[in-house]
Amino acid sequence: MRKTVLILLLAFAVLLTGCGGQTAGESSAGVKPESAQNANNGVLSEEEAKQALLTELDAEDSSEFTVGLLREAELGEAKVYAFELVGKSGGAGTVYFVHSESGKVYPNSNELLLDKFKESEDKEQYKKEKYIDADIYYLAMKSINDPEELTWEAYIVADAAYSDLAAAKKAVVANHVQNHPVLSLLGKHIDEIVAATGLDPQIAEVEDIEGVENYTIHEINFEDALVFFDNEDIASQIFIEGQREFLGVQLGNTFDQILEVLGLPESISEDPFFEDVHTMRYVFDDFTLEFYAESREAPTASAMVTYQN
Repeated sequence: MRKTVLILLLAFAVLLTGCGGQTAGESSAGVKPESAQNANNGVLSEEEAKQALLTELDAEDSSEFTVGLLREAELGEAKVYAFELVGKSGGAGTVYFVHSESGKVYPNSNELLLDKFKESEDKEQYKKEKYIDADIYYLAMKSINDPEELTWEAYIVADAAYSDLAAAKKAVVANHVQNHPVLSLLGKHIDEIVAATGLDPQIAEVEDIEGVENYTIHEINFEDALVFFDNEDIASQIFIEGQREFLGVQLGNTFDQILEVLGLPESISEDPFFEDVHTMRYVFDDFTLEFYAESREAPTASAMVTYQN
C-alpha cells in the first residue's frame, strides 16, 4: 500500500513538473519581446526599420544628420515606415520609406507604389482610365495613427510612376509621339528623315500670310503628311490631311469628339488669317497641335503639329 501511494505521488510530481515546464514554454512563446516576434514573423519594428535605412545609406555612424520617424503608413496589409533624414546643419529634410515586411528601402513613394503594382497579380483593380492608347493605373498609400492623415499617390504608365495625373498623361503623349510613324519625325534633322523614309526633300515656296515676303523651305511628303523644315533643316512642322490616326483621334472627328479623348484644349477660336476656318489648339511639352474645321461643329479637315524647341 505504501509503495503504491509513493508511486502515485512520484507520478503526480512528474506531472506537475511537466505542466510547469510546458506553461513556462508557452509563456516565453506567447509573451515574447517585440524583437523576438519580428525575428519569427519577418516584420520589422520601427527601430529595425531605422537600422535598415542607415545600413542602406551606409551611414550608421554618421554625425551629419538625424533620422526620425515621420509617419507610419499602410500599404495593402503591410506597414510602411516613413523616416525623415535632416542634416544637422539645417535645410530641408529627405523622406525615405522602409517596407516592414521586405525590409526594402525606397528614396520616394513612387518607387514604393510602383513595386507594389508590379508585384500585384490583379493589376486591373488599379486601372484609373485609358488615355490615347495607354492604360493609366492609380495606387495610393495613407498614413495611420495620424491626426493629420497623409496620402501618397502614384499614377503608373508603362512601368513608370508619376506623382500626378497630368504628368502621367504627358508621358503617354511622349511615348505615343516617339512610336508614331509621322509624329516621330518632329524635331529630327532632314538627313535622318531622308534615311528613314527614303524620300528626297523638295523645295516649296511659302506664302507669307502677313503679305510681306514669301520664302522657300524644304519639305517631304510622307504618308498623307507634309513635313516642313526650318532654316536649320530641322523638322519644325507637320501638316496632316486624310484619315490618319494620331494621339487617339483622327481627322474627320469633330472638336467635341477630339476633346473627349485629349481633354479640354487651350483654345477654340476663329482663325485670324483665314475666313470660315475654326481652330482648336493644344499645347504639349515639346509641340503644339492645331485642328482645323469649317465651323465649331464641322468635322476637322486638317491639323498642324509645330515643334517647340
